[in-house]
Amino acid sequence: LRAATAAADAPVVTADAVASPFLKEFVARGYLAQCTDLEGLDEKMAAGPISAYLGFDATADSLHVGSLLQIMILRLLQKHAH
Repeated sequence: LRAATAAADAPVVTADAVASPFLKEFVARGYLAQCTDLEGLDEKMAAGPISAYLGFDATADSLHVGSLLQIMILRLLQKHAH
């Protein structure tokens, strides 16, 4: 209950609050719930390409919606030249 209350009190991030094109779209799509250092992440994303890793078994019999979301985020990184 305390975590839910704390999250509800967290400031809402808008796409206007960030500089990097990736984070602008990431926020606009509603993928961001909270971030420890949004300013630092924004600076890093705007400075140039970053590497990302996603670990799941793509040969498994099935994937779940959480896997799809991760794949969508990797595709978004690729779209923005990361």
